[in-house]
Amino acid sequence: MSRAEKEAVVICLDVSKNASEMSEKTGKTFLQRSLDCVKKIITRKIFAKPNDEIGVILFGTDDTKNDLNDKGFGYDNIVEMDKLKMPSWAMLDEINKIKSGNASVGWSDGLLVAMNYMSTETEAKKFSHLRIILFSNFMTATNDKDLDVITSNIGNLEIELIGVSDTVCHETEAASWQFSQNPEKKDSQRESEHIFEKMIENIEGANLCHIDYVEKELVYFQKKSTRGSPWNVGLKVGNELSINVSAYVYVQKSSLVSFKTECSDFNTVTKMVTDYTKNNERIEKPSEEDIVKAFYYGSKLNVCDDSGIAYDSGDKCLLTLAFCKRKKCGSNLFAGTGCHIIVPQRDNPKSASLFSALVRNLIQKDYFILARKVYRKGCKPQVVGLFPQKKEDGFCLVMIEMPFEDNIQRCRFEKLELKKSTKPSNEQMKAMEKLVKAMDLTKAIDDESGITEAFTAETSLNPFQQHICRTISKRALNPTAPLPTFDDELKKMIDVPEKIKNESADIIKEIEDLFPLEIIHRKEKKVFGQKSIDNASTDMHDEDMLDITQAESNERLIVAVGTVSPAEDFLYLINRKTERFGTLCDQIQSVIHELLFKSTVDLGDKIKEAIVAYRDVAKIHAPFNYNTWIKELKKLMIRRNKIDEWYKYIVTEGVGLITINESPVSTVTMEENLEFYEIISKETSNVTSSINPEDDELENLL
Repeated sequence: MSRAEKEAVVICLDVSKNASEMSEKTGKTFLQRSLDCVKKIITRKIFAKPNDEIGVILFGTDDTKNDLNDKGFGYDNIVEMDKLKMPSWAMLDEINKIKSGNASVGWSDGLLVAMNYMSTETEAKKFSHLRIILFSNFMTATNDKDLDVITSNIGNLEIELIGVSDTVCHETEAASWQFSQNPEKKDSQRESEHIFEKMIENIEGANLCHIDYVEKELVYFQKKSTRGSPWNVGLKVGNELSINVSAYVYVQKSSLVSFKTECSDFNTVTKMVTDYTKNNERIEKPSEEDIVKAFYYGSKLNVCDDSGIAYDSGDKCLLTLAFCKRKKCGSNLFAGTGCHIIVPQRDNPKSASLFSALVRNLIQKDYFILARKVYRKGCKPQVVGLFPQKKEDGFCLVMIEMPFEDNIQRCRFEKLELKKSTKPSNEQMKAMEKLVKAMDLTKAIDDESGITEAFTAETSLNPFQQHICRTISKRALNPTAPLPTFDDELKKMIDVPEKIKNESADIIKEIEDLFPLEIIHRKEKKVFGQKSIDNASTDMHDEDMLDITQAESNERLIVAVGTVSPAEDFLYLINRKTERFGTLCDQIQSVIHELLFKSTVDLGDKIKEAIVAYRDVAKIHAPFNYNTWIKELKKLMIRRNKIDEWYKYIVTEGVGLITINESPVSTVTMEENLEFYEIISKETSNVTSSINPEDDELENLL
């Protein structure tokens, strides 16, 4: 969207005492519903079109503040809230402060002030579209003396007028904007509505809608619509033929709103600062020659060699590599996050003729083009498939990214053996066919819109995106309030359509009868830890014991302590007594060291379970072994700046030194253990300075 293509919206809001009458049907006043709509309009503008400008006119207020009144033309009890400006959260705060007035002002006076406001505020600015939205229940009497003035000014300024009320009838297309003929209406309201109907009949593009429809349309946030920029390139076929084409984005991955970090104090200038450290000590910025680009892959540090990845992809191109049979390209070969539509470039009849002939032949022979794509010079090349397609407005090619040979993962699965006992019957096959037809998403909706397919790419919105926008809006307006939960309206966006639920209900019951489920009782087999579980299960319920038995009924072959379940592996090998205790201690120490210092994700629970298991066994067999290890672990955690992890895994869990109260073999007192838990700054500096970074002896102990 160019800078000039922005919209000016003036909201003309009825706040008179007639708009504050409670409705028995909705339990809200018309003013409350109107304010909710206004806030949603502003919020949508903030997210979708932040460059648009909005102004608010209130009529029926106790105060008077407008340009026409300042010039002596009257128009009392009408307020221009502020200048025409871009939407903001501060504007929403002002909307929340709007209260009902005690005056009675007709909608025509409010509309005249809104038109003058629009003309004055947009005089020195450029807008592609002007719009006035009038919220009124038309209960205040008005006259038609200014009707011609309003009609002519709206036409001269090319303003789109939208009236919103709660007494509109949408029964037929011919009367889509007529007011309802409720016999309980007052004569003044009927007259006011008749004048408005008469006015919009003479205004091209004017519209009238029910506030229920407006509320429904404003439930979801729409992303800013942007005009697609084409990627112009020459499609080369062979050495001599080149067709000038343009590629447009057709489907792409939905992106969330972007965030940026700012200082809470707006008067403070913030800037990014880069610190350089070596062995947790701050150093001066090194020279470029001393810096090596590298990345971690797991726990391994890999150095980047620019010379090895240097590759000249050439200039921008879309080069035909081969013509392939369409049936040989399965959907498993599609890659990327979207697709593009390729059409001939505009105002190029020669390319259009060649392109049409090429696509027509591809369709007739059922072929597609395998091509090499380079977006621009310096970009990495891609392999793409160009699939022919015929549409109502002509021919096109659908461009989809395809993988290289190295990126294809060939997974081979064993064939499913169809036995007589498992072969489905004819009744079962027919029931499944009925279920597939009943759950057809292309015919899942029956409504007045004419759309029958559910979850279409054109109409479906990202529910997570909607939730993010609502959360931001709630936090911006109520900083101390708790964040909202996922709304039921958003859950309905991804829920199974009602038509499918109703049509498949009987079929699902039929399938339950045709496919009975039987519980197969397998012979239980005791495995590691079963004896200790049996001894400790006297206070457990039968249900708990059943869960434990089933969870451990699958026997495993364990030869060493691993990183997947180190605590279970360690206890299993201890009970088997096939390895020396010292060997198992070395294994559990190595695993804890790897999980604590080399893992790229948080494995806190696994680390705590492993330390607890090691400590419990060491109380009986060798407390000195554990105490020596935990002391060295403390030094290493201080050296690696893992102070928070020390308190989280060791101090909080109480898995420090084994004291004489826990094991008669130990010589550590309770006072020594409490002192061991603490970390003072002097100890940190001494440990850091005393350890040689190049000396791996400490790590070898672990």
